[in-house]
Amino acid sequence: MGRVITAALNNLKDFFNKNRIFNHSNVYLLGMLLMVIGLPFSVFLMSISLFILSGNWFLEGNYKEKIYRFAKNKAAVLITSVFLLHIIGLIYTNDFQYALKDLRIKSPLLILAFILGSIEFYDKKKINYVLFTFCLAIIFSSLFCVFKFANKPVADLRDIFVFVSHIRYGLLIDVAIFIFLYYTFRKNHFKLIHKLFFLFAAIWLFIFLMIAQLFTGFIIFVFALFLVLIIYFIIYKKWIYKFIPLILFVTLIYTLVLKVGKDYKEFEVKNYFDYETLTDTTVRGNKYTFDMLNQQYENGNYVWSFICEKEMESAWNKRSKIKFRDLDLKGQTINNTIIRFLSSLNYRKDSVGVNKLTDEQVNAIESGVVNWKFMNKYGVLARYNQTLAEVALYLDTKNPNGSSLVQRYEYWKTAISIIQKNILIGVGTGDVNQAFKTAYFKNHSRLDIEFRKRAHNQFLEFAVTFGIIGLIWFLIALFYPVFILKKFDFLYIAFFIIAFLSMLTEDTLETQAGICFFAFFTTFFLFCRQKNIDK
Repeated sequence: MGRVITAALNNLKDFFNKNRIFNHSNVYLLGMLLMVIGLPFSVFLMSISLFILSGNWFLEGNYKEKIYRFAKNKAAVLITSVFLLHIIGLIYTNDFQYALKDLRIKSPLLILAFILGSIEFYDKKKINYVLFTFCLAIIFSSLFCVFKFANKPVADLRDIFVFVSHIRYGLLIDVAIFIFLYYTFRKNHFKLIHKLFFLFAAIWLFIFLMIAQLFTGFIIFVFALFLVLIIYFIIYKKWIYKFIPLILFVTLIYTLVLKVGKDYKEFEVKNYFDYETLTDTTVRGNKYTFDMLNQQYENGNYVWSFICEKEMESAWNKRSKIKFRDLDLKGQTINNTIIRFLSSLNYRKDSVGVNKLTDEQVNAIESGVVNWKFMNKYGVLARYNQTLAEVALYLDTKNPNGSSLVQRYEYWKTAISIIQKNILIGVGTGDVNQAFKTAYFKNHSRLDIEFRKRAHNQFLEFAVTFGIIGLIWFLIALFYPVFILKKFDFLYIAFFIIAFLSMLTEDTLETQAGICFFAFFTTFFLFCRQKNIDK
């Protein structure tokens, strides 16, 4: 049996060595193409990619040479050491079932760093094929989302992202935009018509970021663009130009702080009313109800005041196919949506208030929009206003539930409390989930059970799992490749900044899609592309 297997492997090696099309270099290319197509479309394709890359590595032979090449590649060794850190964490873990699952998820970090760090894949055309295939996959996936929404509108735009999470997809779009910009403005052999296509593609993806409410992706792209330009000018331009992008960046931050502060005050302010002049009946003579113990408000207006449900129900049922006691398109009871929306306009909750609504506002309420400032549901402005409202509500009520940003604050507080008790080596590879469950209980968290998640910050996640020692280890592995770059690499620096910023608000490396995103582009830019950077 052993001889049969050996003979079969030798035949495969001969086939790859003699065949001009199915040679090892092209099979590596195939594996990489499947990876970049899988990133926006399919976890299964990512797994197939890893299988092809690994199988081709073994069939190619030259093990001694490749292992020697890997051992000399300090960046590759450091990146794979992060996976080794998870293996060390098994020594003091209790939940081996979760630990093994985590190792399986993190395995692309080991596989990609080891394979791409040990092979020779420097063909410039093939490298361009990989990057262009990725960009086209992002373009097609964005058009698919638009087509899906056009044929079946959804109340929550996050529902159009069926292949990958909306946050991860925003990061993929950011990388694709930078690739298009790189090929548009760098001196290369591409014709003007090609460069115009690259530029229009970048503009389309940026527009899609905004209209699809990919708020995290939008913010990260803006910051990444400024930081890349600052680094570029500092390295290459005359000293007088070094401060231009830095001044622009500081100006941007200052302007944003002023803008956010001004907009936040609109949500924070409360419009009190004079109880002595308060009328308790509608223009039709029906009684209003008031719940002054409930301090919920929209745009500074108390929600549970001046309510006459009988009039609202009659007026609403004449204007909408969704009845007053039914659910809106987000699955919320629409009577509460109507009450909150009317409050945001400072309308009384009666027939007069309902009749003052425009048809567009009625449609927004049917879609689950609770505030007129959130009506621009096809842009990041709506998500921005919603975030400010959520923060204002949290600071007033101290209730973190239902707000992704505020919930992250609770996650971070909980993570820090765990770190303080396991400062040096953390809780181990498999015990992170249980550590968070215990901490939420002991800290008497106000988060509902369904919202009690992990750190949503990759650095805190490492500190929880492996302590301060593990966090330092991870930071060295993360930043070391940046400092060994022999020349400025626009694409790698852009990707690094995108990945780094994402780790501040997300557990980027805790899912297979996230780990493949980070591991592939890190190793591809560092080990395959470095010798072919345009000068």
